[in-house]
Amino acid sequence: MCKLGANTYRRKDGRYEIRIIVGRKPDGKYEWVYGLGKTLNEAQAKAEAKRQKRNEDIISAERERILFRTVVKKWLKHYGLIRKPSTIAKYNRLCDSYLLPYFGEKLINEITSLDVAMFGCHLTSIDKDGVCLSRSTALTIMNILNLIKAYAENNGYVVNFTTGGTDIKTSGRHIEVLSKTEQHRLIDYVISNPTPINLGIYLSLKTGIRIGELCGLRWGDISPEEKSVSIKRTLQRISNNNEENAKTKVTVGTPKSFGSIRKIPLPEDVYDVIAGEHNPEQYFLANNVDQIVEPRTVQYHFKKILMACDIKPIKFHILRHTFATNSIEAGVDVKCLSAILGHSNIQITLDSYVHPTFEMKKKSMAKISAGDKNKNH
Repeated sequence: MCKLGANTYRRKDGRYEIRIIVGRKPDGKYEWVYGLGKTLNEAQAKAEAKRQKRNEDIISAERERILFRTVVKKWLKHYGLIRKPSTIAKYNRLCDSYLLPYFGEKLINEITSLDVAMFGCHLTSIDKDGVCLSRSTALTIMNILNLIKAYAENNGYVVNFTTGGTDIKTSGRHIEVLSKTEQHRLIDYVISNPTPINLGIYLSLKTGIRIGELCGLRWGDISPEEKSVSIKRTLQRISNNNEENAKTKVTVGTPKSFGSIRKIPLPEDVYDVIAGEHNPEQYFLANNVDQIVEPRTVQYHFKKILMACDIKPIKFHILRHTFATNSIEAGVDVKCLSAILGHSNIQITLDSYVHPTFEMKKKSMAKISAGDKNKNH
């Protein structure tokens, strides 16, 4: 055999042989691939094809052995390039709370459709705090799993499960609202102590706006002519995945969805309570134009006000539930209420926020009874 150069040979039969180092064996020796051909170019092409085939086999084997947790991490990094930071923060939280504890240490190619169906049952039975999840949250988590599946398939990972056959059904959750007595105590207190945050609490109770929307509200969003409030932005503190020095950061962005960008008419008495002369660029909850007030500050003050009013501890979001229930009691059309709340469809309003109180049930039963009496006469 005649050596023509580094790892290139001319055999006695006239064929060319090329050897390429592709790695090391467990014992430390070099691992080679070989190419034989009547010409040097043919030998090079065959050796290169073997090297490429070996690398593809290694990559394929690695993809079959990849953990679900690793795919989720890659997906979140990819998805973060095309979605709002607040959305990615939410998806991160839901993955950490539900998907990763259940599937995280499984190989993605070993997850079956039965596993996914069992996971769906798990979601609709209990959450990490021992409370049944809402159907909306459960559906969001299953949608995230479907997005992860699509990403994995598009990137060559072996996926053997489907999500389409998983039926999400949840038992009805009791939606907490403030009683009429508690509402009166709260309203009397905040009107008697009209600080910006107290007036914000009043506005949330009377319009159902979310805490992030309240924090993002500026005086320029309130129209004296129309007596209305326009919801254009939301202020949130979200997980900061790009900075090592800070775990969270405050962001101001567009509301939750397109339907959340809305204009809400204000009743005369509500407008009179909150009306004032301020810089249009100043935030509604702030004392000056350079200040912002974030949700956790509002929640802290809300907790103190509840104590002062002798009201049990509740989340700020209960004000939104209460507004929705008050609206239904007053006979507000559900489609109109859905638009005021900024929902994309009526079903979300009914499933998530409208809680028929005992008094509402009594009135309904009384109407049925009155109808029966009229028929008898």
